Amino acid sequence: MSYLATPAEWDWLISVAPDDEWMGLDSETDGHDVKESSPAHRARIDIWSVGLPSHEISPRGYRKYTGYVFPEAALWYEPIRAWLARSKWVVHNSNHDRHALARYGIRLTHVYDTLEVCRLLWPGRHGYGLKKLRAEVLGKPERDGFVDLVTEIVGVTKTGKWKEEQVPIRSITPDHVKFSAKVAYAAEDAVDAPELREMCLARAQELTFKLPEMPW
Repeated sequence: MSYLATPAEWDWLISVAPDDEWMGLDSETDGHDVKESSPAHRARIDIWSVGLPSHEISPRGYRKYTGYVFPEAALWYEPIRAWLARSKWVVHNSNHDRHALARYGIRLTHVYDTLEVCRLLWPGRHGYGLKKLRAEVLGKPERDGFVDLVTEIVGVTKTGKWKEEQVPIRSITPDHVKFSAKVAYAAEDAVDAPELREMCLARAQELTFKLPEMPW
């Protein structure tokens, strides 16, 4: 996992990214309450990430991906904008990321939404969040959620317990003690989604073989 902060690094990633393969995409936003409003024209992207396919295969049979994380500034870099618009992206809950990118005038044209597909392929689950699916479908370790990332200890209560509060994700800057955790968090989302897509394809093929023969 790498944090790419300069145009030279952005150009390098575009040059090594596959031209016609699905890649992972995710964005971390602030500026709106996800429980109360759409991110369209409200959410500001703090950092965003992509997952590129590797040659390594997991024990469960899916191809592993490698994550790369970008600052918001990269979204205004014209080669990056063109790359995002023309490439094929796997996104979990794509409505959020599509709406967030709309603020920057970026329109994704090729999207595979693993959230929608998983609801069809694994009906009746108690949850379809990426972190839950990561553990149960991909067989990967459980990981902390967004709230854990942005929660900091700010003091001690009168009873001697730690006093915690949530801080804006944007306040976790490169010199912050939690910045490496923030980069890892973003990268994992962009990696988990395309790996989950590969398991979706295998699941769909498995179900096809189990369908009864139709009488027409």
